[in-house]
Amino acid sequence: MIFSKILMECMKPANDCTTSEGGKGLFDNRIVRLEERYYAVAQKIEELWPNLDSDRVFITQYPDLTQDQTGAVNLSCGAASGITQAEAQWAADTVLPALNGKVAAAAAAHGWTLAAGIPNSFHTHGYCSDDSWIVDLSGSIVFQGGKDGAF
Repeated sequence: MIFSKILMECMKPANDCTTSEGGKGLFDNRIVRLEERYYAVAQKIEELWPNLDSDRVFITQYPDLTQDQTGAVNLSCGAASGITQAEAQWAADTVLPALNGKVAAAAAAHGWTLAAGIPNSFHTHGYCSDDSWIVDLSGSIVFQGGKDGAF
């Protein structure tokens, strides 16, 4: 999806990623490609494991990183501090539901098991929450040994 490029576009000062080519334009261009990409994944799984029941393939929803401890959309902290409230709201209202819609559609189309409920589980635990479940870059370096984290 190249979500990191969209995020970087949102962090640019005096730029509105909800309307810019590098933000909304890139998102609109890439979201329509997910169906074919999930199809390619399904084909590769079938090729590698022809006897695998499709419902043994699990696909997860994307977490909602936008909500703080009160449940409000808030990306005004740390590295996200360049993201405006309108951009954060766009991520919460447009980007996340579209991504999770594509995940659910892929699960249905290919008979995979959808690991649902992840966005709701992250309610009040987003990037700027006092009880965040997201490890940011500094946390990755300190607690996971480097910028690449546990990977």
